[in-house]
Amino acid sequence: MAGPLEPGGEPAYDLVRGISDATPYAVPEAGAMLHVRRPAAGERTAVPDAARVYVHVVGGTVRLGPHELGPGDAVRAADEEDLELVAGAGPAEVLIWAMEA
Repeated sequence: MAGPLEPGGEPAYDLVRGISDATPYAVPEAGAMLHVRRPAAGERTAVPDAARVYVHVVGGTVRLGPHELGPGDAVRAADEEDLELVAGAGPAEVLIWAMEA
C-alpha cells in the first residue's frame, strides 16, 4: 500500500488522544512529527525548526511573523528557523507538522 510519501494508495487514519504540548507524535508514513500547541492569550511558543513545516490553526487566533491566522487558516514554511507563534486575545490550538525531507 502506498503512503503519503508516494502518490496513490488509500488514505489511512489514526485517532490519537491526549497529546500534550511537550510530546511530539511521529507520523513516519508522512515523514513528519506532529506537534500540538495550546498557547494561552498573548503567550509565545516556538515552531519546531525543520526543512518544511505546516502550521494549521484549529481554534483561536495566532500571529506567525506578519501573518494573523484564525481557525482553518494554515501556513507552509520551508527552511525557516526561529519561527514563533503568538496567541491572540484568547487561548489557541495549533497543529504543526515538521518534516525533514
